[in-house]
Amino acid sequence: MTMAGGSPRGSQGDHIVWTDGRNAGSQSSNQAVYLYTISTRELSLISSETARPEIPVISGDYVVWQDYRHKEGYSSRDIYLYNILTEEETAICTAPSDQRSPWIWGDWVVWTDMRNGNADIYLYNITTGEEKALTRDPGDQTGSYPYRDQVLWTDSASGELRLSNFTCNTERVVSGGSSWKMGASISGDRIVWTDAAFRGNDIPDNDIHLLNLTEGEEMLIYPSRYHSQGRPAISGDQIVWEEVGDIWLFRYEPGGSPPPAQKTPGFAATVAILSSGLSLLAWGRARRRLTTPKKCTCLSSGEMDYKTLPLTDTSLF
Repeated sequence: MTMAGGSPRGSQGDHIVWTDGRNAGSQSSNQAVYLYTISTRELSLISSETARPEIPVISGDYVVWQDYRHKEGYSSRDIYLYNILTEEETAICTAPSDQRSPWIWGDWVVWTDMRNGNADIYLYNITTGEEKALTRDPGDQTGSYPYRDQVLWTDSASGELRLSNFTCNTERVVSGGSSWKMGASISGDRIVWTDAAFRGNDIPDNDIHLLNLTEGEEMLIYPSRYHSQGRPAISGDQIVWEEVGDIWLFRYEPGGSPPPAQKTPGFAATVAILSSGLSLLAWGRARRRLTTPKKCTCLSSGEMDYKTLPLTDTSLF
């Protein structure tokens, strides 16, 4: 599970959702979506075991996922919605071609759709049953992530990370440049993402970036070391990401100073930290420049790194 807009992607309030193949003896075939109610300790099977569902996401009383029940092979999927209160399943989108990577926030479901021959972003309103295209530009628009009445997405032609408000019909560029932006997450006025840039290598360097929308301040949170940093998520002032099997957690604290490093090994301890809101990193904010944290602690290894360098200093990489 990862934090997403204030809650883990597969957990919210009294419920947790995930997929597993316990009845098939495999994690890759005939998986199903399971719902666990924390207060009652009740476990429920909420999807077909033959539909091959993937990537369940929960928000309030709704769960969405993608599955293959009406399409052949592993390249075309549809989007489904489950109402926890009524125990009813609804097909959100079964259009031709592939629909994938669903997210949900409140009454809105958003996903990447290939029906027009390239990747577009589509929206569905649960209350009204209305579907509409958020983007239908040439090239691919991918990586959609909703927050309130906004959606983050990446434009493949320009490499830009963009934020669209579908209530006001406005759009802004969050981050430009030729690097590829992936896995964006938003909480309040802060956005984090993986910024993949080629620096003379065949494999891109995956840096973690943060933007404060209110102040327009972009920061390089942590530079790539193993080309494998990814899946960043933010909730309030806490940010997590994965790197070579480890989970890194730290806190954005404008004007703050680094606290003593703390070692917290193991996944179970990581979950406990996320639940309690404990912070393992704080660093001072530097205006009008990109910086790296003063201190960062890996939860699983206790490894620390100290740096505060402007982006123009090539020794950073």
